[in-house]
Amino acid sequence: MRRYFSRIKVISLIAAISLFAGCSLWQNFTTFFNLYYNTSLLFEEAESEIYLQKRDLFSTEPLIVSGAANTKLVKVIEKSSKLLQFYSNSAYVEDALMMLGKSFFYQKNYPKSRRKFEELLGTNPNDDMRLESELWIAKCSMNLKEFTSGLTLLERIRAEAIEDDDERITRETYIEEIVYRISQEDYSQAIQLAEQMIPYSNSEMKSSIYFELGKLYALIGDIENAISSYANVFEYSPDFDLEIAANINYAKSLRDADRDEEALDVFRDIRSEDKFKEKYSEIDLETAVTLEKLNRFDEALEQFTMIDTTYKGTPVSAASSYFKGRIYEYTSVNYDSAAFYYQKASTSNPQKEYAQSVKEKNQIFTKYFSLRNQINNYNRQLFYSENPEVFVQDSINYVQDSVKILSDYLEKKEMLEIWSNVFKPDSNAIKDSLLALDSLRIQDSL
Repeated sequence: MRRYFSRIKVISLIAAISLFAGCSLWQNFTTFFNLYYNTSLLFEEAESEIYLQKRDLFSTEPLIVSGAANTKLVKVIEKSSKLLQFYSNSAYVEDALMMLGKSFFYQKNYPKSRRKFEELLGTNPNDDMRLESELWIAKCSMNLKEFTSGLTLLERIRAEAIEDDDERITRETYIEEIVYRISQEDYSQAIQLAEQMIPYSNSEMKSSIYFELGKLYALIGDIENAISSYANVFEYSPDFDLEIAANINYAKSLRDADRDEEALDVFRDIRSEDKFKEKYSEIDLETAVTLEKLNRFDEALEQFTMIDTTYKGTPVSAASSYFKGRIYEYTSVNYDSAAFYYQKASTSNPQKEYAQSVKEKNQIFTKYFSLRNQINNYNRQLFYSENPEVFVQDSINYVQDSVKILSDYLEKKEMLEIWSNVFKPDSNAIKDSLLALDSLRIQDSL
């Protein structure tokens, strides 16, 4: 995020105010200064709130603008428009247009956003602000699905930014195109661009890029490069969240490469560290999955049961039910138990990566038992058609059983009615419990 309320401009403005101090223009300058300062402050607060949300570096999900941030953006638009209306000849027109363009972008009003950046270019800004404006125009084009023109503009901006040693703009152009490539499932091109982006990134950014590369390599089935990328995360400066995510994904990649014992060691190592306790549930689940892959089914079932008990009602609990169902289906060939756990998982909220599998398994087993019941019914009918004397006897038994059930029901119903009349209180209620007991004895003797 860039701070547009530059110190140089503040100093210049204060100097101008000083020159006019004592003159009739003092009040106008003070009003202008306050308006610009408050607008800049509001914009910075809104933008900070927007970028505080946790997002992957190459996330294809749109930015979420909270109600509070949007309220500030509305005020920024109002105040920036006032700056342009009443102070159109000031040195702050470019900043006002920049804030307007970005505010409209965050509100997803891309046509208006692009127009403001085009207006900014019309003011002949300096090279830094010109390149920044062109970058946001490219972003607007990409969001308006004008991919050809957007990609062409991104490529041109990137070349110019590299030539000017502007690493921030260079990174932004890479991120914008990589997000597009991922959305188009062009993972190979996304990987190539991410690799190119590394030299223009600081240590913390490099750790994020390598984490994303690990995910991209996993998507194309290149597990060895995924392992290598996740390992590279730790060579730089990952924050806490990235560190634990990289550890978990690194171990999962080892498991995908059939290095199961190594994966189990990693999971147990990070489970022993208190600083990762917020992720214990996920680590416990992956440990159990690894035990299952090692054919240590008793240990795996014990671990899955512990997860279901400890983290009841959570996505990992639902996932543990799914994996228990798999063990019963494939190892014990116990379809009744498998169906029970698949159904249990489907009524919970499993993790996104398992949701589709849970749904499919539950549908398959529901259909299986429905078909099995139909087959049983047809077999029974076939047996009766071949053995009519058995059908007659079973029918007699069925009628006798039904009559007995009805008789028992009527007898119990009659007794309930008798007892309810005995206990029917009047408006004064029953005062003497001994009299009530006597009445019960008399009624019972009848």
